[in-house]
Amino acid sequence: MVKEAEKFSDEDKKKKEEVEVRNTADSLVYTTEKTLSDLKDKITPDMKAKIEPALKALKDAIAGKDTEKIKQESENLGKAIQEIGASIYQQPGAQAGEGASAAPGFDGGAESATEEGAQEPHKKKKGKGKEEAIDAEYKVEDEKK
Repeated sequence: MVKEAEKFSDEDKKKKEEVEVRNTADSLVYTTEKTLSDLKDKITPDMKAKIEPALKALKDAIAGKDTEKIKQESENLGKAIQEIGASIYQQPGAQAGEGASAAPGFDGGAESATEEGAQEPHKKKKGKGKEEAIDAEYKVEDEKK
């Protein structure tokens, strides 16, 4: 039985890789379509013209059996969606969270470590009212003591 497992281990690794590549590509297709629909008013026709051919190429690759083609098309679409996310984030009036949510799974440089509170977790911040809220870490002690 061990000999059989060793015999088929390479085949199993290839199957596992193929499944992982397909799942990643399917996820990227879903994310891209959701991003296009959620941000349709902020995506220019030029941006859309970059994404749609890459999206179609990835869908066609998923329909086929070539894992390398799926990887290549996923990378192409990933690059296109990152560019879109970055350009949306840089648009005037864009909120800090919008660029980051444009393409989950791809950072696109949307989040910055210099954003308020990112490096100073204990910094005082003004809330909605006049009171100041203080961010702090705490440890829950066992109430039975």
